[in-house]
Amino acid sequence: MAVRESRGLSLAAGASLLAAVTLAAAAGCAQQEGPPPGSALESAGVDTGRDYAVTLSTHCGIDVTEFGGRWWKAERPVGDPGARPDPSDPSVMRYDGEISGKMRLLSTEKLQFTADTGDLVVRFDPTAESPEICK
Repeated sequence: MAVRESRGLSLAAGASLLAAVTLAAAAGCAQQEGPPPGSALESAGVDTGRDYAVTLSTHCGIDVTEFGGRWWKAERPVGDPGARPDPSDPSVMRYDGEISGKMRLLSTEKLQFTADTGDLVVRFDPTAESPEICK
């Protein structure tokens, strides 16, 4: 699976996705509902209802992301969330232009990101438009 860095999915997140897909296949999780045969989502090995660890770039806000071989646009774009509690120590605030969380394919037409801190949820719809590069 080719993974490229974008505003929405870092190379590390792509590697995590590939590892999660490999583990799912090895564990015999093919019984879960999946995307239609031959789709980009199927080619990427993304299962509906399964959480995938990702890191989103946030320095330009959360507007688009690439996941499962498709581009997705936020239903309601979110501005840069700024400093956030560190998931491992909520008393520490940090800002690095990224936010870690879980991406879940709710259906072939709906994707959801939930921050590890649980206080940010962004839903996405598929888009054919090419995203603008953050300036």
